[in-house]
Order: sequence, then structure tokens, then C-alpha cells
Amino acid sequence: MGGIIIGPSVLVGLKLICQFQFSLSSGWHFLLFLAGLEVELERLKGRLLTYVALAFLVSLGLALLAGYGFYAAGQVVSPLLIAIILVATALGIVVPILKDAGVSDTDFGQLVIAGAMFAEFGSIILLSLFFSREATSTGEN
Repeated sequence: MGGIIIGPSVLVGLKLICQFQFSLSSGWHFLLFLAGLEVELERLKGRLLTYVALAFLVSLGLALLAGYGFYAAGQVVSPLLIAIILVATALGIVVPILKDAGVSDTDFGQLVIAGAMFAEFGSIILLSLFFSREATSTGEN
């Protein structure tokens, strides 16, 4: 009976969903790879990298302040998740815009790309830590 209910149509749909998820994931990886090609690490050493890291920490602090403000107002359940969402950057939009404007090779363009990459990776790491904390607090493993 279960085979009739599930049938090949459900299994084909499940296979398409898995293929779609893989294509989304591989597109995301390719986008991050292309953005990484745009950054010249020689320009980002020393003080400039410190500025980018400090700017990310300041923006994270402001996002936490906003998240906890929404939490105090009763608008959200998880202020940390709101802060992570606010810190996330659209790296896939930033890099093509800078390339089209012809400023991706300048010091300003490199600074913006480095800041966007730092924010993107930082938000991904924070999001993975958030969900691993949520999974352990609910008893899931």
C-alpha cells in the first residue's frame, strides 16, 4: 500500500528537489570562488585588514543592539538570529556592481570587496554556530 501511495511520482519529485539543492549549493560555491579571485591579498595586509575586522565587529554590535531592541519590544523571538541576518552581505551583488563600475581593481574596490567577504563568511560562521547551539539545546544531534 505504501508503494502505491508514494509511487514513482513522489520519488521523482524528491530526486528533482535534491538536484535543485545541489545546483543551488554549487552556484553559491562558484560565486564565492569568483569573489575570492577579485581580492588581492597583498593590498589587505596589516592595517587595512584590521579596519575591515573592526568594521565587521562594529556592525555586528549595532545589529545585536537592534536585535535586542526588537526583542525588548516583543517583535522577535531570537535577537541573535536577527543580528546575524542584519550583518549578512550580498556578496553576489557587490562584486558585479564594482566590476561594472570599473572600480574593483582600485583600493576602494578592494576594501569594499574585502569587507563584504569578511561579513559574508562571518555571518555564515555565526549562522552555523547559532543553529548548532539551537540543535543541542533542543536535544537534536
